[in-house]
Amino acid sequence: MAQAPTTARIRQRRRQRLLLIVLLLLLSLGGAAYYLTQQAAPKPRVQERPPGKVAVPVARAPINLGTSVSLANMTLRYYDPLEVPPDALLKPFQFERRVTLRNIPAGSYLRERDLSERDAPSSISGLVRPGMRVVVVETNNIRGSTGFLRAGDHVDVLAIGWSAGKGDPAAAAGTPGVTGPGQPAAGRTPRPIPGVLPGASNATLVAEGAEVLVAPRAERGNVSRYAVLQMMPQDAHLTSLALGGGAILRFVYRPFNEDGRVVEPTPVEQTVHLPRDVRTVEVIAGSTRSMQNASVGSH
Repeated sequence: MAQAPTTARIRQRRRQRLLLIVLLLLLSLGGAAYYLTQQAAPKPRVQERPPGKVAVPVARAPINLGTSVSLANMTLRYYDPLEVPPDALLKPFQFERRVTLRNIPAGSYLRERDLSERDAPSSISGLVRPGMRVVVVETNNIRGSTGFLRAGDHVDVLAIGWSAGKGDPAAAAGTPGVTGPGQPAAGRTPRPIPGVLPGASNATLVAEGAEVLVAPRAERGNVSRYAVLQMMPQDAHLTSLALGGGAILRFVYRPFNEDGRVVEPTPVEQTVHLPRDVRTVEVIAGSTRSMQNASVGSH
């Protein structure tokens, strides 16, 4: 014979039904509130170009040197036609898939000289402008400027050395390292001795208007630091030659928009000389005869 439900079971079932009804009521209220909130909230509208304005792409956030530019890096700013910068790039195809050749601040427009050729690598070779060269200089070869160099600086590069002179005991004692830069087997620049005038210093202007692409910085795990300079090919070759001779470099800062030079550049010429045309001739001096080699032609 089946037992009748007890009073405790009846009360438990009533509580369960009541909880289910309350839960369904809360879900219904939550859904209604969400629907009303979505209806009241204004839908985002796509910003349209104001009448008579010109859209100019500008950097949405700072773009670092060597970054491949895309539409994700840019946003639009609207100008009056007379306010549009004449050198600004306005179309996406003009800047997409091109690498930045300098740090682009937020809100700045892009110019042709700020970007590399299309599909250039994001390496040093991709950062070099056509017709220019890049020299990497270890900061051990730089004096007096490593703490002040910043990307975008324009500097003249001097190679500094010492020559033997009066009052220089190191030169009198035959100590190596007092020769100027660029000489074979030139040693280190001697340390100055208090109270004694050093030998005459000599400076060679090896580069003018070099642009600092990457300033020296401390890197994790690396003791040495480097500066990356962009300069004309003639200057790059002279700077590399001075560094190979153990020269110490000093930088003279110039305005970023000054292009004048102290020494006009000369084209890089062929440095390989062709062999001379050597022929044997007979030389008659009095009653004696001898065979000698004679060089015909020039280098």
